[in-house]
Amino acid sequence: ELGEIETCLNRIEGIKEAVVLAKKDQQDNAYLCAYIVAGEKIDIKLIRGHLLKVLPDYMVPSKYVQVVEIPLTDK
Repeated sequence: ELGEIETCLNRIEGIKEAVVLAKKDQQDNAYLCAYIVAGEKIDIKLIRGHLLKVLPDYMVPSKYVQVVEIPLTDK
């Protein structure tokens, strides 16, 4: 399912790359966080609105972080 969310994010104009992770807060509640690479500052409301048109509510990330690049891990 995370890949499906990433695909939807990557289809939004202006988004160059996106990664979605399932995380937990300090109270152990699960949430989705989207890390987004974009050429300009992103408008979270517009992105959420677009995602809500194509995904069920539970698949729309609740947190968004704009980053310069997605770090790759070395194994």
